[in-house]
Amino acid sequence: MSIKGFLFDFDGTLFFNSDHHLISTGRVFEKYYGVPAPDEQTSINKIFGRTNRTIVLENIDPNATDEEIQLYEDRKEQEYRDLCIENSANIHLTPGAIELLDYLKDNSIPCCMATGSPISNVDFYREQFGIDRWFGYGNLLYSDGSFPGKPAPDIYIAAAKKIGLDPCECVVFEDATSGIQAAHDAGCGGIVAVYEKKFELPDSTKAMVDIICHDLTNWRNILKSYGI
Repeated sequence: MSIKGFLFDFDGTLFFNSDHHLISTGRVFEKYYGVPAPDEQTSINKIFGRTNRTIVLENIDPNATDEEIQLYEDRKEQEYRDLCIENSANIHLTPGAIELLDYLKDNSIPCCMATGSPISNVDFYREQFGIDRWFGYGNLLYSDGSFPGKPAPDIYIAAAKKIGLDPCECVVFEDATSGIQAAHDAGCGGIVAVYEKKFELPDSTKAMVDIICHDLTNWRNILKSYGI
């Protein structure tokens, strides 16, 4: 089946912010829960791309209540957004992202943003990046508790449906091990891994992707490889 649409993770993919998530997660783990800050590789394998619920249950307290999970989310995401503001010079989309998204919009090619972030961060991104230029609530999914987080495939199945396509008709742009697994298990028609050079994916994860790149400046060739 031919490719007709594109699904995008945001954190670490359209916005290289993994350092901010790594730092803010470590600070909150240590300050409020007495849990050692996860190192870089642990974060790639077990933190990045996952919902706050999953992070709490797997790393802090498997019996945490909804209220305790929400408190963790409020603390961690506020710490994260504060870091972004403190480093405002780095508040920009991945090189090539604007051109790619504009091309898809100008050519009426369906796309959907599918992020494990909560609504508080989505609103922050709308304010900082103007992402509503490409992603309104009609083609945007975020962590609202209505589906399991990555690596479960639900978010990409739902994202494809939201733009009227089957997953096999969609290419996913992802950076995280959990997100790539989710896209693979959803049966998506292609996966492009986009992440900063200083990070690295496990070989088992790389085996699931078609293309690996460290920015989106080569977006025209990426689209051509999928017949667009």
